[in-house]
Amino acid sequence: MILGLLASMALPDPALALENVTLVPVRSEDARALARLLPELRDQAVIKTTPVFSENERKALRELNEDALAASLHASFATTEELRAFSNSLAARGIAVRVESRELPVRLSSVLSSKPEPLEHEQWGLKNRGTPLTVPIDDITSTTLTSRAGEDVQIGQVPAEKTGASKIVVAVLDTGVDGAHPDLIPNLLQKPDECVALESYRECLKGTDRKACDERFGNFDSDGNGYPMDCLGWNLTVGKNPLNGIQGNSQSNDTVGHGTHVAGVIGAASNGIGIRGVSQNVALLPVKIFNGNPRSPVRAQSLESTTSGEPVPLPSENGRKWGTGFADVIARGVLYAIRSGAHVMNISLAWPASADSELMRRMVRLAQSRGILIVAAAGNDSTEAEVMPCAYDGVVCVASHQPDGTLSHFSNHGASVDLAAPGVRILSTWPLALRPQVFTDLVGYEFKNGTSMAAPFVTGALARLMAGGMSSDEALARVLIGTRPITGKGSRSVRFGNLDLGGSFRTSPEPLIVPERKGMTEITWERAQKQLTPVLNLKNLWQTAPAAQLTIRLPAELQSALRIDQSVFDFKNWSSGESRTVAVPITILDDEFPSEIDLWVEVKTPRQSLFAAGRPPRSFKVRVSVSVNVGIDSADPEFESIPLVGIDHPRTAVKIRSVLPTGTSASSKVLRDYALIQPNAKGDRIIQLFSRRVSADQEIGSYEFQGSHSLARTDGELLALYRLDLERDGNDEYALLTTFTGAGADGKPSSRFRFVFLDARGTRLTGPTGELTYEPTKAVLPESFSWLANGSRLSPAWVGGGFTPDSEIPAYDPWNPDWSDSPRSRFYYLDASGLRTVKEPKDYTFVATLGQTDSQKLAGVIPVILARGESYRLEYATALVQMPEGAQQPVVAAITPLRLQDYRMLLGFDTAQTAWSLDTGASAAGTAFSLVSRPGTLRTTILQYANVRSAVENVIEKISDVISTPVFETDSVVRTAAVFVGTGGGIFTQTQFDLQFQDAAEGATAVSSLRRFSFLPQLSFLRSFLPAAVHGRKPEDRRLPAILIEGSPTGKDISEVIVPKYGPDGRLEQLIQPARLRLAAAAGCQRIPNPIAPSSGAPTQVSFFCGDRFIRVPLTH
Repeated sequence: MILGLLASMALPDPALALENVTLVPVRSEDARALARLLPELRDQAVIKTTPVFSENERKALRELNEDALAASLHASFATTEELRAFSNSLAARGIAVRVESRELPVRLSSVLSSKPEPLEHEQWGLKNRGTPLTVPIDDITSTTLTSRAGEDVQIGQVPAEKTGASKIVVAVLDTGVDGAHPDLIPNLLQKPDECVALESYRECLKGTDRKACDERFGNFDSDGNGYPMDCLGWNLTVGKNPLNGIQGNSQSNDTVGHGTHVAGVIGAASNGIGIRGVSQNVALLPVKIFNGNPRSPVRAQSLESTTSGEPVPLPSENGRKWGTGFADVIARGVLYAIRSGAHVMNISLAWPASADSELMRRMVRLAQSRGILIVAAAGNDSTEAEVMPCAYDGVVCVASHQPDGTLSHFSNHGASVDLAAPGVRILSTWPLALRPQVFTDLVGYEFKNGTSMAAPFVTGALARLMAGGMSSDEALARVLIGTRPITGKGSRSVRFGNLDLGGSFRTSPEPLIVPERKGMTEITWERAQKQLTPVLNLKNLWQTAPAAQLTIRLPAELQSALRIDQSVFDFKNWSSGESRTVAVPITILDDEFPSEIDLWVEVKTPRQSLFAAGRPPRSFKVRVSVSVNVGIDSADPEFESIPLVGIDHPRTAVKIRSVLPTGTSASSKVLRDYALIQPNAKGDRIIQLFSRRVSADQEIGSYEFQGSHSLARTDGELLALYRLDLERDGNDEYALLTTFTGAGADGKPSSRFRFVFLDARGTRLTGPTGELTYEPTKAVLPESFSWLANGSRLSPAWVGGGFTPDSEIPAYDPWNPDWSDSPRSRFYYLDASGLRTVKEPKDYTFVATLGQTDSQKLAGVIPVILARGESYRLEYATALVQMPEGAQQPVVAAITPLRLQDYRMLLGFDTAQTAWSLDTGASAAGTAFSLVSRPGTLRTTILQYANVRSAVENVIEKISDVISTPVFETDSVVRTAAVFVGTGGGIFTQTQFDLQFQDAAEGATAVSSLRRFSFLPQLSFLRSFLPAAVHGRKPEDRRLPAILIEGSPTGKDISEVIVPKYGPDGRLEQLIQPARLRLAAAAGCQRIPNPIAPSSGAPTQVSFFCGDRFIRVPLTH
């Protein structure tokens, strides 16, 4: 930090450590004058000096005409009076010299001040007085949280920090840090020499071209970490510097607030200004890795694995192929922290395994091999699903707990999470340039919630222990052992407990046996087997255990389905750092057990410390994931193996896609066609089509090759395939939907859609009927469109917001010169002439399409709902859009008023979804509309059809409402996931954190973790949750509504099912994920997206492709 010019400046703070002063001459003549003066002062023992730069660096600076900077000196004075006399001497001679602190300025007494900070009463995480806390839920509502005195990090129970303790460098990988915040400045790691160079570089840019300035300063690196001019951390959110190949620059300022908040929790200075951090003996190093809420991460390019003893890479990426995904950017931040001497890193963010990066894993291993501790936030998705980097081995994963000691409802938890720390209504520093939204008493401070706020409490605790002379391994062991139990644990847990810094200091060395690897223990199961044998890998992290006894048990709710045959295991002389394995034999009593099994492991070892003597044996949870492999060798009698015959091309590098049935086909009894897709040497895609024959309304025989088509690269990316009777002549065709970029009407590139139509043998139809191309400038083509009978052909059709198509814009009318187009809800369809609309009836507006029944799909008729009126006086009607015989264009017919007893706001785009029947198995038994009822709740109105099997017209038989309320008061219902009518019907809804099922008959609600990831895009997340019907394996068993999860956010090729479980009395008990329905693709197989819909006699089916056959698995439970 530049303190000023000695010739006319105020002296540094008297408490400044004077041996750490740096002298920087301003001009070349000042450097020469200072050089003449210093010998005399050295002889008088007034000053001791050493050069800042090496001889080679001084030579390089002089070649860049930086003579003054090259003459910079580290200097020390015995007393403040001598520094003052030196200042007067320079002033008398007119010598201009800058004085900087080489290290962090230390403005501390012999023991850090225990005087309360002005805002410390708001920091319940440091001292919880038991006062209830008000926490906002949204802009309107708030809730009051109960507090329990003493449920904090127990900072008052630890020895006071003293001056002279070594500074622990803590890298804050986040949105940057406000380097001008008065509560942070004393504890920020600034590099004075590089700050001078950075300031000189900025001055240079004012008067010289950038290239010359880059050449003079672009490689200035006084500390040798490889990052030039990193005065106060590094910013990795900008591109690569072409001068040196290093990504980023030195602008680590925080424009978001998140990083500044995190930094304050760790180490805000105890200076009487605002708040205090957990540790004062820290040097906070800002590493800016994102600018705001990160966009959805992409899968990164991977690198070869490396050993832990590898050298630290240089930051230049010239000649390297490092990834550019979100996790890869963080990996670069880890590298910067390693090269900058970090002892601890705080990473308050998370991402799913499917977005992980090998580069990130490599850098984490590299840091850990050098004794650097990494602390990460567990995530705010209320899930046990693994998130990165928390699930990395050795990373300290932190959940959030409430002021009463319970886990926060939003907090992730489970086997990958080590401990919890305060994470609700946390007051900390905030950028001075940003306006706080919640804490408005003082600029520069703000309340925040989340595991992002909990992680820095643990980071600060580790730094405080290490500053006292403990190694990183000992500090971590103490933090884990010193935790206290979570209150009200229930089914949500972490590996240890709540952070207790007092306990960490009180404990003495003892054995610490924990799972060696984080995350789930995964095993596969053949459904005919009656035995499971998960193998647990355990490691002793601290003192050698002369004896250790492990007792393993199942939760009470699983003991009727599973039995552990050997539950006690004894070990002798378990050394520190040693790993051992335990094979746990489990007998299956009932194969309706869940896919995730919790094993509770209790560890008994000799306790050396008085602190540990009164505590119960330590226990932790290991989660075992059980899946059923689907492959060629599967012998399950419920699996249907269907051979594939007539392959036209080699089956290497094949991708498999479902051909979606439209219900318009003459062969509507074919459940599913498939397409095998393989690139050729030109980059085109060879699409091979396969189908089965139908006899007596049943599929029979093998999948036979029908024909192939070469889809050119110019046709774009393949989005979907459909089977339909395009020309309505009783013969089937196929439609391929692609997207590509082409020149728009204005000549600029624009995204377009193209329908490519093929005959049953895969040959492209000729002439204008062979394709439809659409540029969505007037209306968006939705993913769930319908097929409308349009004369002798079918056309894609939908209801949505948009503008008038070009072909329907009226000619200029001098009597109506002010005609203008505006977006509104319309019925659109595509034909050979382009985008068209269906004229709405007088006074009506299209609201949405309704779910099509089987008969409507076959007839090419689309049911719609209409609205007329204004505001709270809306009237609704159902109608059909169809093409009358002999008509030139489709019309609206069969308008039927819809009688709603109470007011309903159904008007709105994309609000409708199909209601499925559990009785008939029809494709659509109704349509449901959802709308926020009041903050946090959702109201779903269900229009249930009559005669869903035969009638073309929609006769609304029943109208019902369901109000969905979140089980937890701090949650909100955000979406209806699936609606089922008939016996056993109900509604699945998604809240911010959970999946809920509300039984229609009794109104009871069951809940399951949503397993959502904040960093997944919303649309991709919603696509993975599909409605399904599960059949009982006995004739008398009821048909159950379910949610099928396609794929896994963890990147595994699986499908699993969430289904309600009912008790003997028929009452809803819980939501479960049966192990028998967690289906994984075996080696050589791949799961096929888009399940086969249920019918009246069959449940939903999941399909797999295994090279020479398809395997179908019906969902039975």
